[in-house]
Amino acid sequence: MCRRDRGAFFCFDNVTRKRTGFQTGCGGTDRLRQELSLASAPVNLQIAKANLAGTDNGIIARTWQNAIESLINTQQGAKLHRRKTVTKQKPFAMLLPQVIIETKVSYF
Repeated sequence: MCRRDRGAFFCFDNVTRKRTGFQTGCGGTDRLRQELSLASAPVNLQIAKANLAGTDNGIIARTWQNAIESLINTQQGAKLHRRKTVTKQKPFAMLLPQVIIETKVSYF
């Protein structure tokens, strides 16, 4: 990332030698922050995995299926029946095999 004399930021790709502007000349720092956060998302996920693995070894592979089963095992009566019924519905079926910390917003 570079900054021009006029204060506008742009990104320079060392491989393709291409410049991409962030249109931040007149206080457009919100877009710059958004671009930088999107670019660092994979790195942030790896950092989060490393931090969480220090406290819970299973967190990296724990799926929604594991979490729902643990929740169901603590329920009784009507709540138990309701939770079992809900987890059999199609939206939940797509979510259950996903690893919790790698679940994308689009699944919800």
